[in-house]
Amino acid sequence: MKNRFAILVASLVVAVAFAAPASAGTLVFTGAPVSAGGVGVGLYNGTYNGISMKFVCDDFKDHISTPETWEASVGTVAPWSPPAGYYFHGSDVLNPFMTSVDGDGDSVDGTNNAKTYTDQQVYNMVAYLATQIYHSPTSEWGYLSFAIWGLTDGAYTDPYYVANEDTHIDGYLTAAYNAVVVNNKTFVATIYTPTDCTHNPGGDCDSGYNQQYHANDPPQEFIRVSEAGTPLLLGLAFFGGSFLRKKLLA
Repeated sequence: MKNRFAILVASLVVAVAFAAPASAGTLVFTGAPVSAGGVGVGLYNGTYNGISMKFVCDDFKDHISTPETWEASVGTVAPWSPPAGYYFHGSDVLNPFMTSVDGDGDSVDGTNNAKTYTDQQVYNMVAYLATQIYHSPTSEWGYLSFAIWGLTDGAYTDPYYVANEDTHIDGYLTAAYNAVVVNNKTFVATIYTPTDCTHNPGGDCDSGYNQQYHANDPPQEFIRVSEAGTPLLLGLAFFGGSFLRKKLLA
């Protein structure tokens, strides 16, 4: 009983952490151990308000280096409550595979009609792909990260993307499309959108940001999902229901 109660309490703590993140704070990027196509992929290391976390970058065009610090506003994918100024929108999805037909003459939705997405669908597909990173070997991280960037940020023209599109990346994008658009699944995830840079206090990140590293580049937007990769409240309901049933039978 004590062990089950302890698990219930732990589940509550984790669920609250994802359900109600701080609305703003300081993010520090400390490294990306795995690379592919000349860039860091998969899980990035960092801290948010001093707490160590693993992040996934959804932002291909902006560049960061270690150590780098910026202020970020925070929002959630499910329920849909994005941070102010979040980077990507349904209208940003220009990837030919996701919008109409690719070079092989087929499309993600099986038609030749242009496809558009809502902002929430975009971030849910990103969250789906980020969840796969937690459950995949590092050898797959490059394909998964480039799938995210091909959806959000134009990476579908990058040589690494082009070389792996048909063999790996399109399959991940199709799986994300099926999960979110076809089956209406949502994923517990937190979005960290840069707002103000410690190297440019009080200023816009786009205005001469961090000349020490990359002139005029804003920091990257990150997303973080449950490491379990499943809706946390389902686990909470299981443990909570079991605990209450024991109490009723006692």
